[in-house]
Amino acid sequence: MRHQRLFSTLVGIGLATGVSLTFAQATTSREQVKMERSEFLKSHRYDAGTMDWVLKPGMEAPAGVMSRAEIIAERDKFLSENRWTGSTQGWVQLSAPRDMSKVSRSQVKMERDAFTKTMTFNNETGLWSPK
Repeated sequence: MRHQRLFSTLVGIGLATGVSLTFAQATTSREQVKMERSEFLKSHRYDAGTMDWVLKPGMEAPAGVMSRAEIIAERDKFLSENRWTGSTQGWVQLSAPRDMSKVSRSQVKMERDAFTKTMTFNNETGLWSPK
């Protein structure tokens, strides 16, 4: 998660300062970068508490992008249907979903940490998948 936050922060700073990230195509003009930066700053603000760029109130995420709440709900659903086993260092699917409110806080924290280390969210498919 830290690497994702760092990457999103760097992208946000790059967009805010007009720096163009060069990947496969570097054919964007300076005016286009400025326009994209301006559009980004109209819809986002930097949250120092989470060290991440977040949508401003009243703004909607781009089409096809799940909200943070939806992504967390998917994670929690996965955690209720699976259990991390330290002996095999893997996830075991449970026969029936468990009530996460009855699981100890330390167990939930351990499983969330394991989830973060072993899974990644794919925005294109809208699913969590193994790293």
